Amino acid sequence: MKKLTFYTGIVIGGIVFTAAGLLVQNNVSPSNMLVKASYSVYKHYNAIAATDNEHGCREFWVACSDYSYVFERPTEGTILEGGDITDNPSFDWDGMNVLDGRYIPSINEQKQWGMKPVLDAPNNKITYGLFPQTVIEDNDLIDTLNALPSSAIYEQTGYYYYNGNFYQTAIGDRCDGDSHFASGTKVVNGTKYWFLCEPISWVIMSNSGSTYLAYTEKAIHAGINWGYADTDTYETSQVRAWANGIDGTTYAGKGFYQTGLFGKSDYLEEMTITLDDGSATLNDYVRLLTKDEANDYFANDNARKVAPTDWTAAHHACFQSGSSSFTRWWLCEGSTADTSNAWGVGLGGAVGQGGPKTASGSNDRAERPVITITIS
Repeated sequence: MKKLTFYTGIVIGGIVFTAAGLLVQNNVSPSNMLVKASYSVYKHYNAIAATDNEHGCREFWVACSDYSYVFERPTEGTILEGGDITDNPSFDWDGMNVLDGRYIPSINEQKQWGMKPVLDAPNNKITYGLFPQTVIEDNDLIDTLNALPSSAIYEQTGYYYYNGNFYQTAIGDRCDGDSHFASGTKVVNGTKYWFLCEPISWVIMSNSGSTYLAYTEKAIHAGINWGYADTDTYETSQVRAWANGIDGTTYAGKGFYQTGLFGKSDYLEEMTITLDDGSATLNDYVRLLTKDEANDYFANDNARKVAPTDWTAAHHACFQSGSSSFTRWWLCEGSTADTSNAWGVGLGGAVGQGGPKTASGSNDRAERPVITITIS
């Protein structure tokens, strides 16, 4: 694509606009730049679909009076059809990346970043979603990531974008002296760590045609209590709030659905579930395994053992004493016999009283989400 150099124009928020067209710089997310002023003439450019190896872009409208642009169709003024924006020789197609609000990732990028599900039928797995997993131990890369500006944050997930990958940071919070990353490095309390955000691997439990029920291959998060109070059911629990981003008594903000799964239901199906602990019939996009599923699906205790990701290890996940890399994980039912406890899977893989709902120490259990996903 031919590019032109311009010597006149105006600068708005770090983006250069010119009278001959549009030259985009990379250091700002245009989604912050919705222009609401009214102008007499707009030029409309068509959206361009992504291909396997090339990105696309969204349709937008250039306000001809000052050559800024809007993402919503103007309600006033004259609209002139501009056609394909890449036909404009001043448009910097190669300069766009995922931080630009007009950018549509290529199909391969969508797969690489977990935005598009990939079915691996022979191994009975699906790759979908993006979540911090592997700790970064390269000091040069750590220095680079520490120097990233806030403009490198991808607004939809809060992840940092650098050189084709997404990263996230967290402060180390070990459970005990056995807490370690997959490399064997011990987790150090209070240390700032960077993690590579990677597509999530899901193990298929069952399917109906192209719709699959699946759980995460690894324990991908820890560090929160199961519930808010001893009597809480799963409906009012903190783990459900984390899974779906539901504001609760002590948990508020984005949950796994918003960050790890991009907060979209393009592929996900709501799951209807009624639990023995007295929870109402729930319709969530994300949940945990039930007690019956944990008992019936896995062949034995050994099959239920789960390794945590490095991200999980840094979030107070408990490890079995010694060199074991397995951790405890929650199920989505509170005990009906003892309302102060919830069900879970222990370090040895047995299903049992998973731990106290609110008492100190129960935040060392991990989460292993479940989704229902349709792949066309």
